[in-house]
Amino acid sequence: MYLEKINKTELKILDLVLHNGITEKMIASKLERSPSWTSECVTHLSMIGFVDLIRNGISKEVIISDNDLGTGIRKLMIDEPMLSLDVVLPDSGLLILPLMLSAGTSVREISRRTHLTTRTIYNKIRKWKGMGLIDLKVYPDKVSFSNFMYNLIEFIEIYSRYRNRRYLKDEVRDGVIIWEGRDEFLFTSGMDVDKDIFRNAGPSRSEELGGNIMSRSRYYHFSTIGNEISLEEALVQTVISDLNNPRPYRLIGEQIKMGNADKERIISYAYKYGIPDRIEERM
Repeated sequence: MYLEKINKTELKILDLVLHNGITEKMIASKLERSPSWTSECVTHLSMIGFVDLIRNGISKEVIISDNDLGTGIRKLMIDEPMLSLDVVLPDSGLLILPLMLSAGTSVREISRRTHLTTRTIYNKIRKWKGMGLIDLKVYPDKVSFSNFMYNLIEFIEIYSRYRNRRYLKDEVRDGVIIWEGRDEFLFTSGMDVDKDIFRNAGPSRSEELGGNIMSRSRYYHFSTIGNEISLEEALVQTVISDLNNPRPYRLIGEQIKMGNADKERIISYAYKYGIPDRIEERM
């Protein structure tokens, strides 16, 4: 599942195995939790990439994963011993925090993208403000990280990238991400992907909407809000798919001239996808 959470027990498990692996049985004993609940928490942490399980006979040893996410959580927990991660990460933390990256996001937009109530979001923000996590210079218009939270920001960036790739691999084995945002990504695949969670995008969507462009690969977009891709966004995504190909730039000019595409919306999407200079200098 893309919108995922961890609980406080799982965070305690990460703390126990931070430096050395231990068995599930030892974890249950140290936390004074039932073996079944401990096993459920460990399995969940393994599924989302935080820990690896090593079988040793009938027992399972739990260790921090040897991947970017495991390295990231270990670094955060060691470098920020005074940061109350039990207030930051559990429950809805991993849903909200990625949307605070970059320029931040409004509470209403966070609610739309995470399907959390605004009350839940404000309850989290109230606690995080007291911890200095929130940039008060842009709040309440946007919810964004304080600049000095660089270790937490680094971890959330790692988490977002890892989550995107793990989710795509689970759904489309040959999918390759060519652009990603905080909770969305654009990818290409050699096969047709018939899943409602992915929308036709880039050259594939441009062709659907009347753009005269062909591609042997198929392009798709994932977002937690799942909107259909407009012609303007599809045209900018087409540029992303092959930055040095002059044809997508000409297609943008043609569609604007024909009245099919709006120039200002093209520029807006160019900023979203990080290529405003490439687009503006050719318009």
